[in-house]
Amino acid sequence: MTTIAHLPAATLAEIARIIREDWHTEDPYPVQMIDAMAELRTLDTPYFAENGRTVVGTFLAICRAWHGETARAVKKELWRRLRAHDRKPIVRARPPLVHVHGPITVTRAGRA
Repeated sequence: MTTIAHLPAATLAEIARIIREDWHTEDPYPVQMIDAMAELRTLDTPYFAENGRTVVGTFLAICRAWHGETARAVKKELWRRLRAHDRKPIVRARPPLVHVHGPITVTRAGRA
């Protein structure tokens, strides 16, 4: 069982379980985000057209009514993860240096 002390090592699904156990809200919007987090492992995990970062960010924006020691610890950990995730360098694939279909020739009309 994951507790507040184990939050840094917990998956997003485990954090969602902690939230459910502590916060009994009737508001459907945070519940939807908690349900989405329950299906995620990390911030990079895809969730339909979004990813874990978007789900967690949305949850943090709408969970202002959740208070207490557990709420503070969980929110702090989620913010820490978002900040650490945003600092990671973005690795993009580089385009090939050579055109795949051979050299491109341009005529006076601007067509090959």
